[in-house]
Amino acid sequence: MGWVAAAGAALSVVSSIGQSKSAKKAAGAQMDAAQAARDFITEQYEAGKEQLDPYTKYGEENLRSLQDAMNPLNRQEELSAYYASPEYKMLADQARGQQLAAAEATGGLGSTANANSLAAIAPQLGMNYLGQREQQRADLFNRLFNTTQMGFGASQMQAQMAQNYGAQIADTIQQKGAAQAGRYMASGAPWGALGNVGGAMMGYGLMQGMGSTPAAAPKTTPAATTGPLGGWGSIGMRSGPY
Repeated sequence: MGWVAAAGAALSVVSSIGQSKSAKKAAGAQMDAAQAARDFITEQYEAGKEQLDPYTKYGEENLRSLQDAMNPLNRQEELSAYYASPEYKMLADQARGQQLAAAEATGGLGSTANANSLAAIAPQLGMNYLGQREQQRADLFNRLFNTTQMGFGASQMQAQMAQNYGAQIADTIQQKGAAQAGRYMASGAPWGALGNVGGAMMGYGLMQGMGSTPAAAPKTTPAATTGPLGGWGSIGMRSGPY
C-alpha cells in the first residue's frame, strides 16, 4: 500500500501548486486593478485642480486689495490731491465764471451774497469729490468681494477634492496591500502542503512498521506416538516389535 500513499502525496502537492499559481494570478490582477484605479483617481484630481487653480489664484490676488478697500478713506489726503488736480481747477473756474456772470446780470458783483457764493465753490466741489470717491470705493469693495468669494468657493472645492482624493487613494492602497498579502500567502501554500504530506507519510510509515513486526512463535509439545515404548516414539525410536 506504500505506492498509494506516495501517489496521494504527489497529487496533494501538485494540486496545492496549481492553487497557489491561480491565487498569485488573482492577486496580481487585483494589484493591477488597484494601481489602475489609483492612476485614474490621481488623473481626475489633477484635472479638476488645474481647472480651479485660476479662480483660486485670482481670489488670492484680490484679497489684499479687498483688505485695503476696507480701510477708511483718508479724506484729508483725498482733498489735498483733488484741490491740486487739473480737474478741480477746471470745475472751479467754470463755477466762478457762472457765478460772476449771474451776479453781473443782477448788479450784485460786489454784494456779500456773491462773495459767499464764490467762497462756497471750493468746499462744495470738495464734498462732491469725496462723495464720488466713497461711492467708487464701495463699488470697488463689492467687486473685490465677489472675486474673493469666487476664489474662496474654488478653494473649498479643491479642499473637498483633496479630501475625497485622499480617501480614495487610501482605499486603493489597502486593496493593493491586501492583494500583496494574498500573493505572499499563496507563495507559501505549497510548502505548507508539503509539510502536511510529509507528516502524513511519516505517520503512514510508522503504522506500517508496527503492523509488520513478527509475532513470537508459540511453544509446542511433541505429540505422543503408539508403540511398545509409548511416548518415546517421538524421539526417533522405531515403534512396533524389534
